[in-house]
Amino acid sequence: MKSDIKNKVSIPEGRKEIWEKVIKFLNDNHQIVIDYHIIRLKINMSQDCPKKRLRTLFIMAYDSNSSGRLDNKATAVEKFFNIIDKLDVNKDNLINWNDFLDNLGISTSEEVFARLVVKHKKSSETKKLERDYPGFAEKKAAIFLRDLFIIHNESEFNGNKVFKNFDLNKSHLKVPFDIVICDLINIILQTSNKIVNSNSIIEILPFEKKEKRPNVYLVPGLNGFNKINNFAIEVFGKDLIILEDLWFWGYFNSKTKKLSKTQSKKNIEFNSSKYNTDLYMYPGVICKTSKFDEFRELLYEKK
Repeated sequence: MKSDIKNKVSIPEGRKEIWEKVIKFLNDNHQIVIDYHIIRLKINMSQDCPKKRLRTLFIMAYDSNSSGRLDNKATAVEKFFNIIDKLDVNKDNLINWNDFLDNLGISTSEEVFARLVVKHKKSSETKKLERDYPGFAEKKAAIFLRDLFIIHNESEFNGNKVFKNFDLNKSHLKVPFDIVICDLINIILQTSNKIVNSNSIIEILPFEKKEKRPNVYLVPGLNGFNKINNFAIEVFGKDLIILEDLWFWGYFNSKTKKLSKTQSKKNIEFNSSKYNTDLYMYPGVICKTSKFDEFRELLYEKK
């Protein structure tokens, strides 16, 4: 496992030790995050038919980001349903993975992600590219494949899987990069002038209207989905998905505070409201609050 980042981001000397500690923490506690996803998926994967389970996974991934038009979602779900409805279910109540690939118009597991997010011209008269599955962009496709991978590699889903001969492996996964991960990387590597970090206080200052965050979330040197995934590969190799665990530790360790009608700031602190109301986080079972404190302690500047 590599702990430095070549040709991407220069880690300040004073942050290298912190970065190493964060990597170790993510590796040591990865199973906690997997257990959280297992609970989430088991609650939603009780249907008796694998085609129903597959459709549910697609919709869950789509709903992971609430932004977007309902019409786009309806079109995407209908197109995906038309793909899976043609699939046969074998005597073991599973779908053949290769049949699914064939219906997607591809031949290998390595191609699945790109096929889900592909864009085409709607007609020869326009230059505009449109997704085959409208609104189903990189983050959602990454979540869909991550969940499929968990279901087929965790014993808790024996008897409730979707595919036979499923051969999607870790290297085919992508980190579903979002703003929570972005903020933590900026804090850890000190790559943003919007971070205030002193003793036990970490604040992410509001962006002015003219500085409104673009979709690439302003991580210098890592400003984009592909770059953040290359970063994850250099750090974690085939286990690149571990970088996504920053979302778990960041989500429950953040509070947004409104400053005005148009501005708010984010504080890095334990959010007991999120922890105690989360549908899949039974308090004290999957993860004790002390673990969130342990992660947050790694981030503080000691002065």
